[in-house]
Amino acid sequence: MPINEVPFTKDHLGVQIFAKPAMGTRELTLILPFMEQENFYETQPGGYISHLFGHEGPGSIMSYVKSKGWANALSARSSNICPGSPDQFDIGITLTEEGFENYKGIVKVVFEYIALLRETEPQQCIFDEQKGMVDVNVRFMEKSRAYRFASSASQRMQRPIPREHLVSGYSKLRSFDPELIREALGWLRPDNFFLVVTSQNPPAALDKREIWYGTEYTIKPISDTLMNEVSNLKNAFSQKLKILLLFVSEIRFLPDLSQCLALASIL
Repeated sequence: MPINEVPFTKDHLGVQIFAKPAMGTRELTLILPFMEQENFYETQPGGYISHLFGHEGPGSIMSYVKSKGWANALSARSSNICPGSPDQFDIGITLTEEGFENYKGIVKVVFEYIALLRETEPQQCIFDEQKGMVDVNVRFMEKSRAYRFASSASQRMQRPIPREHLVSGYSKLRSFDPELIREALGWLRPDNFFLVVTSQNPPAALDKREIWYGTEYTIKPISDTLMNEVSNLKNAFSQKLKILLLFVSEIRFLPDLSQCLALASIL
């Protein structure tokens, strides 16, 4: 039965959490409550958006921040929490030393890219590109152990998925829905996120300790200056950045499933 609760209240949003990790890593994570996708197994709008965020070629966020010497890796994903509550959208960036010093600039770049996505119609060719890669991956997926398959299949049986799609489940994309993508982008707002910054040398005194692993951390409000900057980015980002943050181009060398099957039949 749906719980109808929210994972994050207003008190959890608009803050930045600084933490000292056990290992010498530097990470910036933006966490945003996101639209529940339990019933959208055919379209998965979060997958379309995370595909664009996670792209690393020319015109991507990663390409831009890496050219500035700010980051070494970037990932983005939406994940389900429980039926009846919003999902969660995470954007994680592995920082260089210079990137750690400029983490606020990276936050602004992320929201500039979101503003660009909102200004641009969702693209069928990008969905088709993503669908093509997923189809190939599913078709040639290695068989899992029986107990793992039984466990995952039983979990999918609790989801609103037609019985004929229980094996593939959420692994495949079936339908392009630009309106649903636009609705999903509406959740990625400056008033609907918080930050987690981890480093051995955090920029604020750590006055709290987590009870299970003893991790030192502190929670501070995001500065009014940064909040104002990311809240007024629409139609305000520079033309130079707009040119750099172009949509990913269609992968023209990506084979379709029929080509892969034909190749597999002669190997």
